[in-house]
Amino acid sequence: LARSGGALLLPREPAAARAAVLDARLRDALLVVELGDALDPAVLDALAEPALAVAVIARPGHPAIPALTARGLAPVEVARAGTAVQVEAWHAALEGRVERASLAELVRGHGLELGQLERAAAQVTAEVAPDAAPAVSLAAVERAARAVTSQRLAEIADRLSTTMTWDDLVLPDEVRAQIDDFWRAAAARRTVFEQWGFAAKVPYGRAISALFAGVPGTGKTMVATLVARELGLELYRVDLSRMVDKYVGETEKHLARLFEEAERGRCVILFDEADALFGKRSKGSESANDRYANLEINYLLQRIETFAGICILTTNQEAAMDDAFKRRLRYRIEFPFPETEERIEMWRRMIPPEAPRAPDVDVATLADRFAIAGGHIKNAILRAAFAAAAAGGVLDQAGLVRAATQEMEHIGKVVRH
Repeated sequence: LARSGGALLLPREPAAARAAVLDARLRDALLVVELGDALDPAVLDALAEPALAVAVIARPGHPAIPALTARGLAPVEVARAGTAVQVEAWHAALEGRVERASLAELVRGHGLELGQLERAAAQVTAEVAPDAAPAVSLAAVERAARAVTSQRLAEIADRLSTTMTWDDLVLPDEVRAQIDDFWRAAAARRTVFEQWGFAAKVPYGRAISALFAGVPGTGKTMVATLVARELGLELYRVDLSRMVDKYVGETEKHLARLFEEAERGRCVILFDEADALFGKRSKGSESANDRYANLEINYLLQRIETFAGICILTTNQEAAMDDAFKRRLRYRIEFPFPETEERIEMWRRMIPPEAPRAPDVDVATLADRFAIAGGHIKNAILRAAFAAAAAGGVLDQAGLVRAATQEMEHIGKVVRH
């Protein structure tokens, strides 16, 4: 692609872009275009000029591609750098400080673009003194790789972590067994697809996906954080306020970036309250809003089908979700409302041993009197703890009853006296 006049990167601002087109023509330079938003129509016309050499960089499915090909630009698909190429790129960027065998394992977990890879490697080498020993910690390289991916994901999703453990989880044995099946499948996906040859038999639909359904407070989000930690991956919860855009095509663009970055960073995606995004398609409506909403849902259906990562959806309104989504999800786990015995265990486990408590605390009575899920039990205990600490006292039965009553009223439930 070399030209006598070098190469010019096309600016995003329309006036500057038109000036760059003219400059490239006069200098016989290669014009490099990185497609972000749609280009100015005048620039699109200029790009089709025979005397102008142009290289356009775009993500697959970019809405401007048909307009560019109609103006004579020939599409060329550039495959993502394979494992061997990435290993060599890491080895060179890290100046041979990490063994290739270790880097191969890193690449299987973090498939970065070469530009991202170089930034991550530069971050690692900058922290090493020039006269230090040649070896670099693989953990440090992995942290840098995750940080590069996190920078882009953080624009559209929030990273979640937890201090809870599986011992804090109170669920029926059959539900816990389904959860174990899910995370073990996610842990084994690389073995099944890469080593056992199933990738050739399953060209799409490789996502390890699950729908967690149940009323609020039954532990759906908590389990998602525990699954991610069990797998040694970061969990990103999609922020719908940053994902959904009123402009046509923008929501799909945000979703495309989310799935692409999740696949590269090998993190877990969490769609909390998924019914808001994965709702049923409208039928027979002539409304423009409904048509655009259907386009977004259709895009999501296609992307879920081709996604090769780990995805969790939670909902307390499963009936509002499109059936086509539910058919594409590999696991469906129902989180039931806790029975009295389970609520007793939740009350018991949620109060830390360090918390001062009065002898009259009776978790069995609390569980029997207040039919609330685990999330609301946690809120009630915290209400009581804040009140007790502010008063210089301890957790006692009266304070816990008062806090649980307030929590019941907050969620619109009738308190049984």
